[in-house]
Amino acid sequence: MYSQELDLELQLIQDTEIRDFTKMILVNIVHPLFYRKPASSTGKYHPESSLGDGGLLRHTKMVVAIANIICNSNMFMDTRISWPVIFSACILHDAWKYDQDGQYHSTKLHATKAVDSINAFVEHENVFVVKPDWYFDILNCIFTHNGFHVSSESMPIERMNINQRIVHIADMISSRRYIEFDLEEYKKSFAITPSLPAAPKQKPDKELPKGFDGDMVL
Repeated sequence: MYSQELDLELQLIQDTEIRDFTKMILVNIVHPLFYRKPASSTGKYHPESSLGDGGLLRHTKMVVAIANIICNSNMFMDTRISWPVIFSACILHDAWKYDQDGQYHSTKLHATKAVDSINAFVEHENVFVVKPDWYFDILNCIFTHNGFHVSSESMPIERMNINQRIVHIADMISSRRYIEFDLEEYKKSFAITPSLPAAPKQKPDKELPKGFDGDMVL
């Protein structure tokens, strides 16, 4: 299911291939509950603005907004950064918190489930002839977005690239209970970052993220 609620966020992805891929995932395999459920099923781990009906969607927008603020700060002019990868991962990072009809509590290992589901779809539909580097980078950013808060979905800090770290920081800030999100003000101030110089292709970890038992998640 796809909701136009994320059209603004998709506009930030200036690489059309990555934008189209991200939208394809939203359209084809993201459960409708993603747009309706709270970011925290217990209410303990996110601010009020991310709770209640549509709270997870607002949280997702907030994560993207924070990543965009970091991008606009121009304090990270590191050529290893891929903002299209970061924005795509921010949009998709929590899309598997709820993926079953009637599900009340969120799935703890939702990053693992996201990587599993996306890669299964890509394999089944033969989306790529050869999987591009950015694809693996998006999966790794999704897998580690919780940082060390979920030990089975983390990896040693020295293995996390700068894209993964920015996604985690944006998600961590947005989950602080004392930071609220005003959706209307966000829409008024929304701005797409001017095109940045293309970064040289980095070499992300082409192994898919490993699960807590040391085996491939997929």
